[in-house]
Amino acid sequence: MTDNISSRLIYPNPFQPTGIEFELLEAAVVTVKILDETGQVVETLMNHNNCNAGEQIIPIDHAKYSNGKFLYQISVEAGGKSFVDTRQIK
Repeated sequence: MTDNISSRLIYPNPFQPTGIEFELLEAAVVTVKILDETGQVVETLMNHNNCNAGEQIIPIDHAKYSNGKFLYQISVEAGGKSFVDTRQIK
């Protein structure tokens, strides 16, 4: 399943909103969450959404979060397999 998704954070740009970009190589069920540094869910951006293959961009509103370290977590289910990717938001 690791060959079916790649993700990257789109860094803040004063002219464009910030977001999480990921690419699916096949249709999948996707959940995207923002976590605080203790692993607690701060916000669920997508919850078991059906997504087609291709590039996906999920906007993030940084103003919603207090100062501190945050992570994003993408969970993907496709082809009978599951994959979770968790990375720090910088």
